[in-house]
Amino acid sequence: MDMLKIRTLRWTLPITLVVVCAMTCFAGPKNVEQQVTLTAEGQQYLAEYQKMLAALQVSIKAKLPQVDPAMKAAFLKAHEDEGPRFQKQKEGSKDKPKQQRDSGIYKDFKRQRATMDRARSILDSLESSLGSDAMDQDLVKCAVLSNATPRGLAVYAQQGTAYKARLDSLLADHNLMQQILIAGGAKAGRYGKAMEIYESIRSASKEPNEGILNRLAVATAVELAAPELCQYTGIDPIRRYLAYEKWYLNKELDPAFENMTTWECRHIINDYCTEEELAWLRSMVRNYRPDTIATEYPRDKYMAINEDIPQKTPEYEEGLTNIQAILNAGGRCGPKATLGRATTRSFGIPTWGTRGKAHTAMTYWTPYGWTTALGIGWSGSYWTSDKPEAMYSTVFRLDQMARKNPQDYLKALRCGWIGDGLGQEKINGMVSGTGGFWHALALNQKRILVSKAWPNYDDDRVPWTEDAFALARDYKRRPEKDSPLTTPAIGPEDRRIDINERGVVTIPAAACITPSESTAKILFMESSLGGIQMHYRRKGNPESFVYEVTLPKAGEYQLSARVVTINRDQSLQLTLNGQDRSTDIPLPFTLGQWVDSEPVRITLVAGTNTLNFTRRVPEQYGKLVWTSSGPEFGGVTIRQFTLTPCHP
Repeated sequence: MDMLKIRTLRWTLPITLVVVCAMTCFAGPKNVEQQVTLTAEGQQYLAEYQKMLAALQVSIKAKLPQVDPAMKAAFLKAHEDEGPRFQKQKEGSKDKPKQQRDSGIYKDFKRQRATMDRARSILDSLESSLGSDAMDQDLVKCAVLSNATPRGLAVYAQQGTAYKARLDSLLADHNLMQQILIAGGAKAGRYGKAMEIYESIRSASKEPNEGILNRLAVATAVELAAPELCQYTGIDPIRRYLAYEKWYLNKELDPAFENMTTWECRHIINDYCTEEELAWLRSMVRNYRPDTIATEYPRDKYMAINEDIPQKTPEYEEGLTNIQAILNAGGRCGPKATLGRATTRSFGIPTWGTRGKAHTAMTYWTPYGWTTALGIGWSGSYWTSDKPEAMYSTVFRLDQMARKNPQDYLKALRCGWIGDGLGQEKINGMVSGTGGFWHALALNQKRILVSKAWPNYDDDRVPWTEDAFALARDYKRRPEKDSPLTTPAIGPEDRRIDINERGVVTIPAAACITPSESTAKILFMESSLGGIQMHYRRKGNPESFVYEVTLPKAGEYQLSARVVTINRDQSLQLTLNGQDRSTDIPLPFTLGQWVDSEPVRITLVAGTNTLNFTRRVPEQYGKLVWTSSGPEFGGVTIRQFTLTPCHP
């Protein structure tokens, strides 16, 4: 099957098949390691890691404070009661049991609050232990051994001396292990592979020793340690890290990137697009819509281009990447979400996908907290593509909000590390009421932490269902949907029309007499090349923009335009000096770069000439224009027009 068909199938797979694939991948890592036969040396390593884990478990159990059995039982009952209930089955029945009550993981908050009430007294009694780092040396190492499993480590170590030495180095480095665990742990427990990637990154670059580049290196290593689980097989981790390092050092990323945590960096480097596609996306946005970078409105930042994509079945074509094809010909929710996630990540903004019933969207970081985008909310949505950490969006949102208080969040982590070390069942992010005692306690420590920060919620809602902007009082919201993202000051220099010694006329896009400022259709914005450029939006009714050019003598001129387009078959209609007929000016398909259009010959008079540009909507599309793509249905960005005299 050729690549074009494969790309197309990615968006047309039935949801049921996607879910089946997700569940297959979920079981993957355990099966892979179980299938590898241990050598004699591997058996020795297995015994070594089992002994190490057992010793740590004994030490941790001896240091753990006692929990009142009655309080523990009441808490576990409340926790389990959050889960779904099923009808009793007749003995011998092979029918699937019918569910009487939904899981409360994202919508039954009364049950969640009941569990939190039971958890508070237990957590208060454990405050001195959970608030101290006295047990961290044992807890961290035990959690790594438990998540990696002694057998998984033995399978990795038996590959050679260097592999065993790599694991020894990790298990001796408490700070690195703790950094990895705080960031969510190595994907699928593959700590050996994560260390291998981390060492390779450090060999390839002198930079990742401290600060953001160290956090980025660790994030790349742990997130891409099991690429086959999350469709990351096309990503070279070393190349991915080096690309972001270069972009950061060249100041091409969002200024906020520098302060991202290791956990946040995981959600930056894990895009399916290649490094070339991400770099192209960033370049395209800087040329085509720089206002989406400069805007002070966080909900619109990097996302305005998605609004302009026609809502239609995608049409992929040879010679274009998936992203370029979506921009050119449109797409429905899945392709739009793919574009949105790739765009934000290309600028170094953490992003997480999300799905609802028959809909795919995304969530992403803002200075005010994470927000949802493309028509979805936190409640009821989920994401299964991050195997094996599939979860409902409210579970992700809760964790993200709890991380805002690192000290108290550590208490939740310590509960989880104890649960890992003791081999207890983890929380299933897709089903409430799951997980052993310590993991359930970790979940409720997060709930209590976030509830303290946002106390004014009743039993019908909780803060982790709210969008970041519903909680923020001072975030900047656009006053109207169609108002411009930026309002640059357009000065005389931006409007000056120049005529050089050869009679060549340069008309800046901002020199038009109508409109003189941004409208809902025509947007003026600061250009990454300097000065002001114009963007003519795809959506909305056609609108004219008019220039007056004074020439010393009449004659024929070649008219060209410096433009950026991301759609094929774009054009402008030019009417000269109020004439009845117009001239069509075809525009090149520039793939997001600045290109001059092929010149069109026009005749101008001596003195003042009026150049009236517009675009027409073909009548056959009518009110369905927003779903269409092709001629007249792409946005156009213009920097200037040039009139070159036609000499005999």
